[in-house]
Amino acid sequence: MEHATATADAAKAIGFDKGLLAGDRVWIAHPVDIRVSVPLPFGRYYLTLVAGPERRAAPRREDDRQRHPLSTLGNFLFFFASALAINATVLVGFLVYTSVLHF
Repeated sequence: MEHATATADAAKAIGFDKGLLAGDRVWIAHPVDIRVSVPLPFGRYYLTLVAGPERRAAPRREDDRQRHPLSTLGNFLFFFASALAINATVLVGFLVYTSVLHF
């Protein structure tokens, strides 16, 4: 507990009092910060969406791009399932709409 207090005091002293220290990184509050835990039949998963102005230096962005590529099977399956769910929702909405308002 003493270490956490000392770390928080150090963060405040250097101007990161609106951020959160995680190891050697400082997590600064973002304008969009959505975190959701989703219970699924095969386990619990989390979804995080964080957005805001880009503050990372070019070398760090390149390193992140190498370590976390966008084109992975998991990302493809997620986007495919999301598009399928959106299309199914629109189709159901359209079917309900047409059955209620007989054209």
